[in-house]
Amino acid sequence: MLLLSTTIRGHAARVLFAITTSAFTTLEIVALYLTGKFIDYRFYNHIDVNAIRGNGFQFLYQGIAGFLFMGALAAFYFYFPRRLRRKRLHMLKIVVPAILLSSTALSMPDGIFREMYGIYEILEADEMSLDDALDKAGIPHEQYVTPDRLEATSGKNIIVIAAESFEKAFMDRKLFGDIMPNMRRFSKEWTFYGDMPVIYGATWTSGSLYAHQVGLPSLFKGNGNQCFQGASDVKLLGLGHILNKAGYDSRYLLGNARYAGTQDILTAYGIKVVSELNAIGKYPPVKNGLNDLDLFDEAKLQIADMRKGGKPFALFLSTINTHFPNGIYDARMERYIKPKRNNVEFSVAALDYLVNDLVDYLKKENLLDNTVIYIFPDHPFMGSSGEVISRLNKTDRSLYLLTNADKSKFPKDTNDTLYQTDLPRFIINGAGIKTNGKFWCDFLGKTDVREKMKGLVPTLTALNTASVARKSFQGGIRIATDSEKITLASDEDSKLIPILSRNGIYDIKFDQYMVYLEHKEIDITRALNASDADRTRHNLHLILTLENGKITQTYFGNKWNVGLYKEGMNPVYKGDEIATIQDSNNKASQMDKERIKFEKGQGDGAK
Repeated sequence: MLLLSTTIRGHAARVLFAITTSAFTTLEIVALYLTGKFIDYRFYNHIDVNAIRGNGFQFLYQGIAGFLFMGALAAFYFYFPRRLRRKRLHMLKIVVPAILLSSTALSMPDGIFREMYGIYEILEADEMSLDDALDKAGIPHEQYVTPDRLEATSGKNIIVIAAESFEKAFMDRKLFGDIMPNMRRFSKEWTFYGDMPVIYGATWTSGSLYAHQVGLPSLFKGNGNQCFQGASDVKLLGLGHILNKAGYDSRYLLGNARYAGTQDILTAYGIKVVSELNAIGKYPPVKNGLNDLDLFDEAKLQIADMRKGGKPFALFLSTINTHFPNGIYDARMERYIKPKRNNVEFSVAALDYLVNDLVDYLKKENLLDNTVIYIFPDHPFMGSSGEVISRLNKTDRSLYLLTNADKSKFPKDTNDTLYQTDLPRFIINGAGIKTNGKFWCDFLGKTDVREKMKGLVPTLTALNTASVARKSFQGGIRIATDSEKITLASDEDSKLIPILSRNGIYDIKFDQYMVYLEHKEIDITRALNASDADRTRHNLHLILTLENGKITQTYFGNKWNVGLYKEGMNPVYKGDEIATIQDSNNKASQMDKERIKFEKGQGDGAK
């Protein structure tokens, strides 16, 4: 970049180059800090200013340092090339070979250009029919069992623990001491698959969830942390379909279930979502929804509740306290865990304890013999620096699968490489469920999934996109309430929203295309408090005021720009009204951009 800058003439061109290059370089450094890799699809999914702001001051100092670094780098790129030109280092015999060598290096696997191209492949993937996408992915559509043709009979109870960043390297006593004694013991007593490399499209929590539920990498157009929001129906077979057909009571327990549309995609697959909002127990409110101690306490309550129904049960858990960058310290665990060198290791040791405690609970309740347990990390621990990362990097950064099911039930030997897309098949087989349903892995055999994916990223993106339908209210919204819920209905879709308070204000958010995103109860001071996401993404809001469970007034629009008020119990927003609001919203957003440019120009002139 520095040598390339010596070839640029003109003040404006050099300013533009300096700003653009410094911003890009800073983002690459941020990506390396957060993920340990250059900007890739995972980073693209998470680089959300509003989400970062939602983390409060967790990254305040890093943010300030990043802006200062970007400013200094821009100044360097602007001024220093002039000195290089005086030394005649801009001559073709130096500049051209340097640029060629740099381009070659950046184009290597895992290099900057290759990762950026990977994002481009996903965002520009052509749309296909489900059958065409199946065929191109190596799944003959005539052999694929769709949910409507599914058959399944039940087996044992199932417990799946998707453990946040709980990777295999933490078991290494030389590196981390004895912080995972129970996992190491289980690895010797149970069936242990120790070679499970993370795959593209499953390197973050919601992506990993999609992989172990559907058996495919989570590749979607648009921001991956929003692709599940508003999901109302799915065409690809998932664990939820099989469990429901086999007569299971299936539930997924996690905190902050609305984040990244997790609740929507699981509900679309027929799995009941349990979070801090509808848990049986009462737990201290925390930002992440449920700390691991509360999650496992709730798991016991859910198991007891499911046993009453007389059905086999399947309980999935997603933990959180071992999250990047420093873990989430829960002082209550000091009753069970001795102090460790840092919060991450303390949180790892705490999770190890809680998993074993759940196993002991199953033994005491005489459930263990008829329950199959699966434990695996959702993804490797993120980051690129720090004492924990430096020790993790000294060994294999692989994931693993631990299960008390006999290895004879599985299609792979324990010394074979396992992939995250194999997990739904393993969960079904280990529990002894009989089904005609098939997953992607059933058509691949022992093929190296990472190699197979290299030419299939656009196809898998098209396949996932063709599968997931999202609730859209473009044609109009009819709104009604009863004693328990708010009902939104259009000619094609409907959405039920539970009433938490009969006298309250509810904010129901849509994207600019009227796809439902989320809802929440708010207070009057926040009713029209706009966020930057409303301004940049053109989000639309339906705000309802309830008195004694009945609607008294509503507002529909973008909080930054235009909206429409209505009064009455059962208001209707017609399709043409919605279209008008959308059109005004887009025009107002464009005018807002022009106004900002104008004000900025006036400010510059005043100087």
